[in-house]
Amino acid sequence: MLIVMAESERELAQILQENLLFALPEAEVINFEQFEALNTFIKKNELNLLILDLKVSEQNSKETLDELRKIYSGPLIVIENFSFSASEEHIVLEKTIFMQKPIIIDELENAIFSLLGT
Repeated sequence: MLIVMAESERELAQILQENLLFALPEAEVINFEQFEALNTFIKKNELNLLILDLKVSEQNSKETLDELRKIYSGPLIVIENFSFSASEEHIVLEKTIFMQKPIIIDELENAIFSLLGT
């Protein structure tokens, strides 16, 4: 199982990775700090789940999600630093869960299990 994260905050990325591996020991977890590198990786690999912090992209959230959905249609957790009202138009995206920082690990695990059906 391949889980890819795009998290710009290294400490948070490390915490998320440790918790993901604890909850899903069979998973391989990779983190990208730049959106361009993430895009390249997605085009060449098959992911089971993507966890995206919108801060890794220099585009606005709508542009980022629109571009991402052109190359990736799988389960997606979107992490935001602002209120959900800014992304209400994206709430209808299939296989997508929005979360706001600070991340609560139990809620993240529930979102992952919900999207992966485990």
